[in-house]
Amino acid sequence: MTKTIFRLTTAGLMLAGVIAFGAAAGMAQDPCTDAAGQTAMQDEYDKLWAGKNDPDPSKAIANRKQAINSGKAFLDKYGACESAKERADWLKVQLPKQEETVKKLSADVERGQFVNPFNAALKAADTKDAAAKQKAYDDMFTYGGQILTKWPEDYRPVEIALATIAGDEATNGNFKYIDNGMRYAKLALADMDAGKSFILIGDTKPLWGIGNFGFKDKNYASGYMNLYIGTMMYNGQKNKAGALPYLYKSSQLLTDQPSPYVLIAGYYIDQLNAVVEEIKTLTASQDGKTADELKAIVEQIKGKVALQNGYAERIADAYSRAYKVSTDAAFKAKMKDYATKAYFQRFGKNDGVDAWMASSTAKPFVDPTTPVTPIADPEPAKTTTTSGAVAAGATTTTTTTTTTTTTPTTAKPAPAAPAKTTTTVAKKPGVAVTKPVAKKRGA
Repeated sequence: MTKTIFRLTTAGLMLAGVIAFGAAAGMAQDPCTDAAGQTAMQDEYDKLWAGKNDPDPSKAIANRKQAINSGKAFLDKYGACESAKERADWLKVQLPKQEETVKKLSADVERGQFVNPFNAALKAADTKDAAAKQKAYDDMFTYGGQILTKWPEDYRPVEIALATIAGDEATNGNFKYIDNGMRYAKLALADMDAGKSFILIGDTKPLWGIGNFGFKDKNYASGYMNLYIGTMMYNGQKNKAGALPYLYKSSQLLTDQPSPYVLIAGYYIDQLNAVVEEIKTLTASQDGKTADELKAIVEQIKGKVALQNGYAERIADAYSRAYKVSTDAAFKAKMKDYATKAYFQRFGKNDGVDAWMASSTAKPFVDPTTPVTPIADPEPAKTTTTSGAVAAGATTTTTTTTTTTTTPTTAKPAPAAPAKTTTTVAKKPGVAVTKPVAKKRGA
């Protein structure tokens, strides 16, 4: 029994010793009386915060983060102390601001990984060296695509810039970028139609493109996006019919650009040539036919001739408009020549072409997606044949085909004109994706 009491008493004495030791230790480390500790932590914070000015952005951010953590540790330890009140009150206000600044700086560093090489490529693209230019374009699509994926609201003008590169290159016969170009052009049009902001981050006014790949206003930007889509579909994808709505829209917006009319004329020429081949086939099919069969064939030929006339008028009209809006003398002369040939194809003469061109272009341009209306001329003089190949009283095939298949029906007058001229695009050289912004040090 005595042994048990001794052991309990000993345990009680040991516990009392532990409690006494803890109380003594607590009194020795009272933070509010620890002036040296407070001073040391303040010095630590100040030293770390001074590192925010390191020229290396990553190191500067790391120093800011460490300073913030040091400030938080100071508040945890001394924030309730009257002796540290002034410092604690300052930190309570400043630390949240500093954390926001770190977030912004960190975001800027992340953006810089894409924006800086994009801007470098934008600058490098201003060269006459073909290989260097293509390398710059490749980089612009690489980094520009990533920028638009990560921050579409901040860099929307990049959509127009990339679409412009692709459209210009397609105009010059390089279709490398048409898939992305069409995607960005359509995206830009959708964003413009939706009224989305094209104000570049760090700027205050909308930009309709970037640097040399931009336009003077929204109307021009929209017009060229439509023109570029049409050009890439027409020349790159060989989808001329699909390009028509975009080319027509561009003709409504770009009232000083001949290119939409030239491309639309090329589409009409293809259709006219197809009709001419059908006429030739029908004409050749007359041999050995009965009178009734010949009559039916002749009626088909008449319908095709009327359709050919409709296409010829649209071709002449399109070239007349290209002639009217062009300011380049050599180009105007070429358009006048093509319009005159189409006029001759339609009317069999050159007299009156100037008056017809003026009258035609004074009217609204016909939407090329609408069906062409056949135009039937008065019946030519009828002749009878003695060979029996054509029934008496029917129009001879010689009369019909001689009138309607004259050269240059089956030959295209010329390739399409360039889709963009430097005289009508408001260039903005030197405009980078981001303007230099002075970093706000501290909060």
